Amino acid sequence: MIKFKTIYVNIEANRPKFADKNVSRITRIGQISKKFHLDELSQIWNILKGEISFIGPRPEQTIFVEEFEREISYYNLMPLVKPRIRGWEQIHKGYLAGLE
Repeated sequence: MIKFKTIYVNIEANRPKFADKNVSRITRIGQISKKFHLDELSQIWNILKGEISFIGPRPEQTIFVEEFEREISYYNLMPLVKPRIRGWEQIHKGYLAGLE
């Protein structure tokens, strides 16, 4: 699977956090790439290969998965669906920074 990374390496090594529009963790090139959604172009190849879909679940960090499985009914079924470029939550709510 091809994916362009736009954040600094190990930026969340001490404390995992939700993705947001915080530019301090995004590289200078990443800021331009994200502004024009160029970081998503690599995903077109992954869609054509059938590895991901346009809309689907977002693979999440382990610490968040454990919490979500406790709090959200059927969250444990998420791995049965192909990952995606955009998730339902991003389309309807934008960047989310918590369980709510």
